Amino acid sequence: MIGLGGLYVIGTNRHESRRIDDQLRGRSGRKEIRHLAFFSFSLEDPLMVRFGLEGLIPRRVRPARQEAPLDHPIIRREVERHNASLKGQNHEIRTTLSRYSDLLEKQRNDAVCLAISVLCRRRGFDGLRHPVPGRYAEWRERFGAEKMLEVERAVTLQQIDAVWSDHLAFIAEVREVSICQH
Repeated sequence: MIGLGGLYVIGTNRHESRRIDDQLRGRSGRKEIRHLAFFSFSLEDPLMVRFGLEGLIPRRVRPARQEAPLDHPIIRREVERHNASLKGQNHEIRTTLSRYSDLLEKQRNDAVCLAISVLCRRRGFDGLRHPVPGRYAEWRERFGAEKMLEVERAVTLQQIDAVWSDHLAFIAEVREVSICQH
C-alpha cells in the first residue's frame, strides 16, 4: 500500500448516520500510512431526496455541470443538520423498541409461570368458575376427577396460548404505529 501512495477512500454518497461516514474516513488512516478520504454525493442520493435537501441548497452554490461534485459548506451544513436529526430519531426508536422488548419479556415470563403453575397443580383449580356447575359435577362423576383435571389443564393452557398470541399481535401493531410516528 505504501508503494502505491497510501490509501484513498472515496465515498460516492452519504449515509444517514454520520458515524458510518466517519468510520469510512477512519479506514483511510490506519497503520500510519499516507491517507486521504473524499466524500461526494449527488442531488439524487437517497439522503438528499428523502429530506428534500435539494430545495435547501441555493442555486448559487450548485455546480454548473451535473458531473461536478457537490462540495460546499452550505451543503455540508444541511447534510450534517439532517444527520443530527436522524441520529436523535433513530435513538428514540431504539429506546422505544428496547422498552417494548423489556415489557414483552416480563409478560412472557408471567405467561410461562402461569402455564407452569397450571401444569404442576395436582388438584382442581381453586376459584375456577364452571359455566354449568351441575353439568360439571355430572361430568366429573362420569369421567372421574383426574380426567376432568386433565381437561381443565388442557383448556386452560389452550386459552393461555390463545390470549398470548392475541397479545403478541396487538403489541406488534402498537410497536408499528409507535415506530411510524417517529
